[in-house]
Amino acid sequence: MELYRIDSIRTNNFSDPDMMSKIGGMWEKAYQKFDLKNETMFAIYDDYVSDYKGDYRLSLYTTKILDSEKIELDLEGMTTYHCDSREDLPKVWKEIWEDEEQNKLKRSYLKDLERYHADGSVTLYLS
Repeated sequence: MELYRIDSIRTNNFSDPDMMSKIGGMWEKAYQKFDLKNETMFAIYDDYVSDYKGDYRLSLYTTKILDSEKIELDLEGMTTYHCDSREDLPKVWKEIWEDEEQNKLKRSYLKDLERYHADGSVTLYLS
């Protein structure tokens, strides 16, 4: 699947006091700049310094053809989680981190992503 990059930020879940405003601002800017209303969107987490407690890059991608960096995405072999809505994401990420702390889940931290579906649900893919 081909994806086109919209924007990227660097942040940290625990030590960046501006994390939420950076993420929200990136989404807002994307929707202001491009007509993405009916597009499949992806939030891709990569370039991790360590694990979920460290710094990482978060990038927004779309399937809409844009004049921007293009990547090929392969979801094969990734662990999946499903959220009925975006509001469920923080709860699911917390469960993922708890599973990891309890050694129920082993992550490579190469690339993780959230796929935003038209029905409002979200699928998480973990490497």
